[in-house]
Amino acid sequence: MKNVALIALAAMFASCGGGGSSSGADSSTAPGHPDGKTVFINNCVQCHAINQDKNGPKLAGAISRWNNDTARLASYIRNSQEAIKTDPYAAKLYAQWSNMVMPAFNHLTEEEIKQVIAYIAEGKD
Repeated sequence: MKNVALIALAAMFASCGGGGSSSGADSSTAPGHPDGKTVFINNCVQCHAINQDKNGPKLAGAISRWNNDTARLASYIRNSQEAIKTDPYAAKLYAQWSNMVMPAFNHLTEEEIKQVIAYIAEGKD
């Protein structure tokens, strides 16, 4: 009986597409590389929204606030605490948000960070 239950559970899991990290990725995204919205939902939405402040600032207009320097923004996303040591805008942002620490996202690839930035640039929740 346990084997039947395990097989049924495995079949249900497989039919939901729950096996890969790219669930929700659009067809233009390479297999195994989630699109920016998926990465955003899985990593950022707990503290950020595109068009409203939450625990962190809204992200609409974030790229222009970083003077369109996506490399600096990517560095901040990767590890905000390192960025505030050398980037005056990062330090200002940290202070404006009551020294709230944004977790480091060292587990994200450069491509995933680029995808998140592209998603933010779209300005859609």
